[in-house]
Amino acid sequence: MRGLTTLLACCLTAAALAGTSTAAEGPAIVVDDDGVQCAERDFADLPTAVAAAEPGSTVVVCAGAYRAAVVDKPLRLVGSGGPAAVRRGDTSREAVIVTRYGIELRADGVALEGFTFAGAEFPITLDPAHSGYVVRGNTVMASGTAIRLGGSGELRTVVEGNVVRRSSWGIQGSLSNASLVDNEIRSDYGPSVTLYGSEMTGNAFQPFVSAITVQATYSTVRGNTVNGGVGGVDVLRAIHSTFSENVIGAGGGVGIRVRWALHTSFERNRVAERVDGIVLLGGGKGTTVTANEVTDGRGDGIVLAAARGVEVADNTMLRNAGIGLLAGIQAEDNILTQNTSLGSGVLDCADETATGGRTLNLWRANVGETSSPRGICRPPSRP
Repeated sequence: MRGLTTLLACCLTAAALAGTSTAAEGPAIVVDDDGVQCAERDFADLPTAVAAAEPGSTVVVCAGAYRAAVVDKPLRLVGSGGPAAVRRGDTSREAVIVTRYGIELRADGVALEGFTFAGAEFPITLDPAHSGYVVRGNTVMASGTAIRLGGSGELRTVVEGNVVRRSSWGIQGSLSNASLVDNEIRSDYGPSVTLYGSEMTGNAFQPFVSAITVQATYSTVRGNTVNGGVGGVDVLRAIHSTFSENVIGAGGGVGIRVRWALHTSFERNRVAERVDGIVLLGGGKGTTVTANEVTDGRGDGIVLAAARGVEVADNTMLRNAGIGLLAGIQAEDNILTQNTSLGSGVLDCADETATGGRTLNLWRANVGETSSPRGICRPPSRP
């Protein structure tokens, strides 16, 4: 009994250190597949334990190999095996889900913490009809879509501190009234996330092929990192949202591509060693691009392709091989103020709408050694 009590204390303390679950803290049920780690187990099988548990119970799952389960009542499932970053799928030390389908959360307030998923095609699924989920500190290895997102938004959902070592798509789906925080995701293709009234902060993405695609409404995308892949962040649509302090490291394609944005700010992001840095293909009213840094690109720095009514201010573009700051031929009514573009391979500043020395965009107090038409940027003052 003393060994079992110690195990329960360790599992619940580790989960508590990671944060507080929304599921009620009720009586603990112990599951062990072979009775080795937890001899005084209540059940040997996870689905059976879930079916028997009363709403609000905590189900502690000892090290072993387990089948898929659907959780259709508010329960807290806590696996053993230590922090997500150190798990390797060792069934003698970790609670490992080994079947093709993993765990589906299908009730308000379900918490899933501390499991390992080895080879599941769909390891973690959040039913869109419910909300208030907590998915924290899980490890996914070799999967299709590691976490299928969903939620009605009535209760706050938290997806935090999970590690995806290898998957086809990483994470996919929609979140409303949710936090997607501090996850580490490696995937073949870029994850795709739709956010409404949510935050996506502090995540580390490493796609091997395509960019991370995001649609955001009244949401915040802040402090994420993207390394590798053909493209960094592809913003399909953004309304009343903020993209700030994201770091897009070396890779192919465009660092931040904005297909359409309205009343959205892109601020203090850093893009390095991509083809193009930040490209606005459309949108405009109320959108700002401020205090970003684009360096060492193989193409252009910041590009307003077909943007209208965007304010571009206080950005820094250095050592880009193409044009540092470019307003394309379809860009109109944009205001470009106090930007610095230096060391560009073609031109530091250019406006393709220029006719007879006039442009359809307003350029004020921008710094650059070379520009077309002349005067939209001026050389830096010399000491």
